[in-house]
Amino acid sequence: MGLEADHKPTRPDLEDRADRLNLLALAVMLLEINVGKPMESLRTQQDMGPDGNYNVGTDLSTANRSFETQVRNGKLTWAFAEAIKYCLQCYVDPTASLGNSDFARTVEEKVLQPLEQEMQILLYGS
Repeated sequence: MGLEADHKPTRPDLEDRADRLNLLALAVMLLEINVGKPMESLRTQQDMGPDGNYNVGTDLSTANRSFETQVRNGKLTWAFAEAIKYCLQCYVDPTASLGNSDFARTVEEKVLQPLEQEMQILLYGS
């Protein structure tokens, strides 16, 4: 027997995709907090699919463009910029899985801890 033509995603494949979508959603949420607007209001025609409609790549395109603009204009704190960048990179990484304890720890170290530390500094000065 050869390779099956109808590859059906396994449970881990679906969970990994959900993890990556959640990381994209976190990047989008952090950008929305920073910009003060919903992502939908930041979309341009170039973010839409070839048919001019919203598609799976629209949020990624909008988030990338918005992120680059915010960085270029100096509008992101260090922790926000690092967290957003890491989440966007993870979204396009097919091996990204929060089920992998090393990866989950890296997300905590590169996203959650810097944001927590920055919040402590901004709120309490230390």
